[in-house]
Amino acid sequence: MPPRENHQLTRTLAQFIVGPHVLPHAAEEFLRSVGARLPGRNGPGHAGWDMLTRVCVTPLVGLAVETGLSATATRTAMAVGAETAVRLHNALTDHLKERGWDTYAGPALFGIAAGAARILGLSAAEAQRCLSIAATQVGGLTAAQPAWAEFQHEHAARSGIHAARLAAAGMTAPSDGLEGRRGLFAVMAPATRHEVILTGLGSRWNFAEQRGKYEC
Repeated sequence: MPPRENHQLTRTLAQFIVGPHVLPHAAEEFLRSVGARLPGRNGPGHAGWDMLTRVCVTPLVGLAVETGLSATATRTAMAVGAETAVRLHNALTDHLKERGWDTYAGPALFGIAAGAARILGLSAAEAQRCLSIAATQVGGLTAAQPAWAEFQHEHAARSGIHAARLAAAGMTAPSDGLEGRRGLFAVMAPATRHEVILTGLGSRWNFAEQRGKYEC
């Protein structure tokens, strides 16, 4: 097994989830356009915009409405979720595809967990546990596509939100669910390059820059 590149990866992502963020104009506009297109999931308005972001944003909007979150705070949570998902997708996709895993479901689950942690007001320690809890729920097979793709993504949404609620309720979890010796990367994608996830985290919003890369 390759040596762990960053034994605090899960912690660093948790700190990103709860940290203060000022979204650049491009990210704000992108999220407004995404939010405007949420009703009618497969309608013509979705052509050319990011499927991965849509999979993350749709359940987060529902949770934000449920909790009475402001529009600005909701967009920040959407951004945190989408950014987490896109960075994990960029780092994992080749390894997941090679092993037959759904390349959207796992990253989306973490994105939804991250956004839900932000919406529910979790602390950094709770967000760290949330990510580790989410790591135990990753699944989805390319063999089940395309017929079961939507089912797998909806399962990711439920699991991500559930992970955040469990962490908020005090459920314990390892501190290194992603990078640990028996964590997600070791089991599913040992060759994952952690710098793809960490470089520019908090200062560069890849989900907005890569819009259209993961098209519907």
